[in-house]
Amino acid sequence: MSMYNCLLMIMCDDSMKIPEFTSYEEMGEFWDTHSLVGYWDQTEPAKFKIPKTGSLRKKRSRKEQDHARAN
Repeated sequence: MSMYNCLLMIMCDDSMKIPEFTSYEEMGEFWDTHSLVGYWDQTEPAKFKIPKTGSLRKKRSRKEQDHARAN
């Protein structure tokens, strides 16, 4: 058995479960040290909406626009 196949078997072990997290920091620390490969089958699609209107940029005041043009 190749090293890759052995590693793949370990990573896909059914005993690997995504733990319950008590904070975003704890979740971040976990995923910083783990690959999603062994946990992919435990994930769910995420649904979210992105606004179609508006801008992500902060609108500048007239004074800020004049200052930006001058520099």
